[in-house]
Amino acid sequence: MGRTSTKVSPFCLGTDEFDDPTQEKECAKMLNRAIEAGINLIDTGDAYAGGEGESIIGRTLKENGLHQSVLLSTKCDHGQRRS
Repeated sequence: MGRTSTKVSPFCLGTDEFDDPTQEKECAKMLNRAIEAGINLIDTGDAYAGGEGESIIGRTLKENGLHQSVLLSTKCDHGQRRS
């Protein structure tokens, strides 16, 4: 990533279907498997399952202790408009 020593995997795990429809236990398996395979870029967004997708990622990374091994890419106000 630029001139830093941070390495970004050539593949990213998209989490748009975390919790909707994929249940948390299966999401955790997918996330752990991706990390084991060398993927360190995780894409998410606050609108994914009303924010529950991000919560699943957080709980899984806390449980597996790998939160410092991944890069999170997120979006806010992803398609939601407030008046």
